[in-house]
Amino acid sequence: MLLSAGAVLAQSTVLSGKISDDSGEALIGASIKVQKGAELIRGAITDYNGDYRIVLDPGNYDVEVTYTGYQTSKITGVRVIVNTLNTLDVTLVSGNVLGEVTVTAFKVPLIEQDKTQGGQTLTSEQIRNLPTRSVNAIVATTAGVSAIDGGAVNIKGSRSNATNYYIDGIRVSGSPPSV
Repeated sequence: MLLSAGAVLAQSTVLSGKISDDSGEALIGASIKVQKGAELIRGAITDYNGDYRIVLDPGNYDVEVTYTGYQTSKITGVRVIVNTLNTLDVTLVSGNVLGEVTVTAFKVPLIEQDKTQGGQTLTSEQIRNLPTRSVNAIVATTAGVSAIDGGAVNIKGSRSNATNYYIDGIRVSGSPPSV
């Protein structure tokens, strides 16, 4: 006895095409967004020939094509049908979209002259995750702080008795108590 069972499988198909400018030149790296309403479904970038290929489920979509220096093109109601060659070629019109661009360089100073003090705040969660319970060892996890074997703490080379700690907002001078 031979049994056959039929199943409905979700089929996908391909939307492909070529993106070019108004003089017929292929646009390399143009962006194609396929949307269903406000939801982004898929996207693609054109290859060296201006071609793209997007695998989609059958349905109706909105396709938006963008390329720097060209006006954006949005095609609504693009129908993608299964077992059919779905082609959408788009020609973009050049336009002065960018206008004037100003590039400003910013350089972070190596030494901040106005910042004469430093500090770091550790949360109780961060302290719990450290492998030590010694306050000196915890303080030594901050940049510029050194503590030898959990002993005296030196911050940026200062004397150990010149160091102030704030534990739960209370100032503690000298050697802090153990946690």
